[in-house]
Amino acid sequence: MAARSSSFLIDYPNEETIGDIARKLGVNHILEGSVLRSGEFVRVSVNLINARDGFITWSDNFDREIEEIFTIEDEIIALITSSLQLELTGSRASPTVSRASSIDAYNLYLQGRFFFEKRTVRDLEQAQDYFENAIARDPGFAPAYSGLVDTLLLLSDSAYGSRPLETQLSASLPLINRALELDPDLAEVHASLGFLRMFETDYLASEAALKRAIELSPNLSRALVWLYITYERMLRPQDAFDTLYRAYSLDPLAEVINANMAAELWIRGRNQEALQAANRIIQANPESPLGYRRSGRLTWTSGDLADAVAWYRQSIERAPEDRNSRIELGSLYLDLDRPDDAEAWLTGLTHLVFLERGLSTEAVAAAMAQYQANPNLINIVALAKTEARAGNFDRVLALLEPLSDGAERGEGMLFQRSGIYFWDPQIAATDLALARLRTGDTDGASRLLVKIREYYEFLESDGFDHPLIDYQKARFTVLTGDADQALGLLRRAVDNGWRSWQTREEPALEDLYERPAFRQLLAEISEKVARQRALLSI
Repeated sequence: MAARSSSFLIDYPNEETIGDIARKLGVNHILEGSVLRSGEFVRVSVNLINARDGFITWSDNFDREIEEIFTIEDEIIALITSSLQLELTGSRASPTVSRASSIDAYNLYLQGRFFFEKRTVRDLEQAQDYFENAIARDPGFAPAYSGLVDTLLLLSDSAYGSRPLETQLSASLPLINRALELDPDLAEVHASLGFLRMFETDYLASEAALKRAIELSPNLSRALVWLYITYERMLRPQDAFDTLYRAYSLDPLAEVINANMAAELWIRGRNQEALQAANRIIQANPESPLGYRRSGRLTWTSGDLADAVAWYRQSIERAPEDRNSRIELGSLYLDLDRPDDAEAWLTGLTHLVFLERGLSTEAVAAAMAQYQANPNLINIVALAKTEARAGNFDRVLALLEPLSDGAERGEGMLFQRSGIYFWDPQIAATDLALARLRTGDTDGASRLLVKIREYYEFLESDGFDHPLIDYQKARFTVLTGDADQALGLLRRAVDNGWRSWQTREEPALEDLYERPAFRQLLAEISEKVARQRALLSI
């Protein structure tokens, strides 16, 4: 059974046959229907079609008063289940469904979910309005609270928006508690609870709530997506990928699932498959920025920087307020050695522009201002990186040592995966090891470097293979004293598309600065970037 979010993306009737649509959705049957309303009465006509031969398996008409619409839904579910002789969750029972007391509230809720799935700030803000209005119309309708919680979390600065996460969590907690009071056995509510616990970094609680949601409703694909992310944060990459693939099998056209699938395939070096996933998003919804943004990232990190600019511009054209697209395009312009263009897109991240220009004092000041405005993990790591580039290793220690609890066991914040592969906290573990070395703590640095090596070996054992990983491995390998291996890793990274400006004057690579092979690599990066820059003016 395909999830609703994929089914809603099919434009029918069109030139596609029932068989074509079934293949897209990965299903054996298609439910086709129509609704006619006249005053307070409604007629629902339904056909269940066998996709293999195109014949109608079952059909019926339902004439009811509009207030009985939910009763019709129950009847249709029961009759389809009987017709297909399905065993749902090991029994004849369907997942628990929460009913609104008002048709208007239910419609508002459905519209909220429609905009929620689009994942742009503008659409999420519309979703918030719809969910709030649904609650106002029916304060006892638990799914509307669940939808509002999901939306508030995605509008935080830890997801798609710019609102402080702590503010969004504070607003979400009473809503999820109310939803649990109203309907403690509703899968959607447990999914939202798991999503919230994930943002609180309570991953065991997140896993438990999301598993409960899936137990209650095995086809709730967003619960699977959030369980996938939770497993990533728990450093369980195989469980994560398996869970994401299960979500994909249920919801093969869903934007967010294909976006995550593209990212997972990309970090495993399976770029063609990743591009196919990104293209599925574009085909299903050409107005969504997600497919274009993913295509931009894939072409950028493959070395096709000029093509990547075009992809990102298409993404921003469709969602000008999309913070992620703007940041990635700005970072791409830095790799193209066009800092003026980068500055226009990197609002709030000007420390990167200063670093690319070699202005370390100004970069530190900008990163400090960003950190003081919002001292979250991302900004701590960014400030530490900037201080390291400026040679202020005492300050790097002051920022990162508080995060190092458990680091020498391969645990703690410095080894948490974020799913954002251009910024992961484990990259900061190398900055901490560098700071320990530069301040004389060689034993502490050595212990940490052992765990960093083990961490990357762990990722490789799961099939992770990407120029970014080779570059990060080169950074810590230099610190272990193996310059030749580090140069080999950098060579492999450049051959596979690595073009980052950050390779220049990277303090962890200092022992390579005078080696001819390293200077040759920098010259090669500059030459390849110049060619890509020239393509932008054609």
